[in-house]
Formats: sequence, C-alpha cells, structure tokens
Amino acid sequence: MKEIDYLNNAAQKTRKAYNEGVKKLQMAEFEESRKLLLEILKENSEFVPCYNKLAIISLYEENYSEAENYLKKALGIDPEYVPAITNLGSVHKKRGDINKARQYYQKAIKINPDYGPAYNNLGVIYREEGNYRESIRNLKRASRLGKSPRPRKSSDKSFYQSPGFLLVVVVLIIIFFLLSR
Repeated sequence: MKEIDYLNNAAQKTRKAYNEGVKKLQMAEFEESRKLLLEILKENSEFVPCYNKLAIISLYEENYSEAENYLKKALGIDPEYVPAITNLGSVHKKRGDINKARQYYQKAIKINPDYGPAYNNLGVIYREEGNYRESIRNLKRASRLGKSPRPRKSSDKSFYQSPGFLLVVVVLIIIFFLLSR
C-alpha cells in the first residue's frame, strides 16, 4: 500500500499528527518528530509510514541497527511498502554492502516503477561505480518522477528567506531614496 492510502484510511487525528511529524522531520527536528510518530504507533501499531519515518530519523542519526529494525517492522506488516524497501537499501549502502543495497532499490522499482527515490539511489550507486550511462538514465528517471525532500534545519534557509533580509532591503531603499534627492 502507498503512504497516501495509509493516510486516507487513517483517522483525522492520526493524519494531522503524522503530517506534523513529517514536517518536523523535514526541518531536522528529529526528537519532536520521533515523539509524534511514536505516539501514533501507540494507538495504531499497524501504521507503516511511521516506522519508515522513524527509520529515516535513525539513518540521519547513523543508528543503522535501529533503522533496520523499524524497516523490518514496517515490511513485516506491509512487505511491499516501497519507501521502506528503498530505505532498507540505504541502510545496506551506509554499511558498505552495495550489492544488497542495489537489490533493494531494484526490488522497490519492480514493485512500483514510478517511485523516484529508488531510481535516485540506484543512480548514485552507478555513478560511484563509474557506470555513468546507467547513472544518468536512473537519475533522469528520478528527476522526472520526483525525489523525497531532505530534512532542512531552519538555519539552512536561503539568505532572502531570513527575517533580517527584509530589514536590509528596506534600509537600502531608504538610502537609495535619500541619495537620489
């Protein structure tokens, strides 16, 4: 089942908490995200997307055993949950088992040929191996299909998104106005 299907079948409270947990994860607020996701699992231990997101947090924290455990729980409930299969490939890649990682990425693509992150990760492996033709083919496919967003810390905002940027612009406009008189 796809993430959207889990969300559509979930209670509104679960959807809201999950979306908030994902938002916290995307902002690299891992502890807050973990807390929200674990709360959901207390009420609904079959909500597979939570295990996958908890695994992502563990991957960022370089706790590969914990990530693998979460992913195995997810796949024990839904053996064809493509994000978990892809992330299990990432666990193996982080551990240096490139062949196992490739197998998981290819399995994810076989189950869902429209899942961009699996193509992206496979493209990276090919690039690292020097197989640029396959790398480009997979990375182009990933680009067309879309990749998952990477967590961003709030300090990672572009300079024009920071609150101080507006102040600088206003000051420059005032200076320009005063000098043009």
